Amino acid sequence: MGYYDVAQICMKGHVINKSVKGFPEHSKKFCPQCGSPTITHCPKCNTYIQGVFYEEEDIYDPNYEVPWFCQNCGAAFPWAEAKLKAAHEFAQSLDISKEEKKTLEQSIDDIVITTATTAASADKFRRILSKTGKTTLETGKEILTDILSETAKKIIFGG
Repeated sequence: MGYYDVAQICMKGHVINKSVKGFPEHSKKFCPQCGSPTITHCPKCNTYIQGVFYEEEDIYDPNYEVPWFCQNCGAAFPWAEAKLKAAHEFAQSLDISKEEKKTLEQSIDDIVITTATTAASADKFRRILSKTGKTTLETGKEILTDILSETAKKIIFGG
């Protein structure tokens, strides 16, 4: 039977140590990439951030991906909150109608996770964003790519 180790991630979302218990010597108080403080627990519920999975002392998943939401309480981690805030600010900064801005704002939460409404929301998002020009579309891609669900990425940006 396997188990998850604890991960240490900086407040901006850089992985510092995906195996805190297994390799404590790799932990750091501050991120060497951006200088932000690091955490090993959810700030909302204090549950450990899930790290790599070990099965019989072997790492089962060496391709560790930063989690966006706490596996215990569902709260967005600080790096996810920052991305969501940037996405909302991006939507508000566009030169589009108030109604279109409202539609984009409402779509953002539906496109970061896969739900029954993800495809419809992503299609609305794509249609509105496509009116703004290629540069804005590229900016949107830069801001949103990390946090979008795979379904939304394909619908909005293709691929």
